[in-house]
Amino acid sequence: MGQVIYVGKLGQAKGQTLFCAHLATILSEQKKCALIDFQPQNHLLEMFVAKRHHFNLKEKQNLPVPTYLAYHKNIVSESLKDYDFLVLDSSDRSLIKDADIVLTLVSDPALALELSKKESEISNVLWNAKKERAASGKSAFKHVLIPTASFDMQTTEKLLKSAQKMGYMLAPVLENNPSYTKGLKDGVCVLDKNLPYFKNVFDETDFFARRNLKQILEFIFADK
Repeated sequence: MGQVIYVGKLGQAKGQTLFCAHLATILSEQKKCALIDFQPQNHLLEMFVAKRHHFNLKEKQNLPVPTYLAYHKNIVSESLKDYDFLVLDSSDRSLIKDADIVLTLVSDPALALELSKKESEISNVLWNAKKERAASGKSAFKHVLIPTASFDMQTTEKLLKSAQKMGYMLAPVLENNPSYTKGLKDGVCVLDKNLPYFKNVFDETDFFARRNLKQILEFIFADK
């Protein structure tokens, strides 16, 4: 049975779709991974996957490519048996109950601090999802908060205290690096750049984006 990774956001945080694309690509290196698109009309993820396939054919390379799936009702339950990972790029919080890992992107400190309030909307959503999982015999999901902007020290300290009480973890900042956006557009993940093929186009922004992404992925999948 595969693992479900739900990627959502609070407020207007940017980077959700590009993070999903990069995450699914990395998971596809060793496992069967499907990237489920809840906004297929935008064609962003569909084109990302298609360009990776095209690149492999044209350049005779072997970049890992996740399977692209456009959302339809019951797609999560139907796909679990066929994949090791399902990455959901979604704003539908009713799907959180189906997730083993919940990743929440946030840039607004005030919205992030809503997680520390038991009566807040997002806290209620998460709590109810945990209860539904428990009622169906499933273990609690791992919840990771991913800032997409740096918070001041006071906010960070409050979030770290809240994390212990409310059961989530605070990841390193997902930096605003143009290599992420270019990667989504071109079908090239920043972690692809360690291949000899890319040595002539590897630059400073790629270096820092790759280091940043590795930090976040190691944090998410660490055994904590």
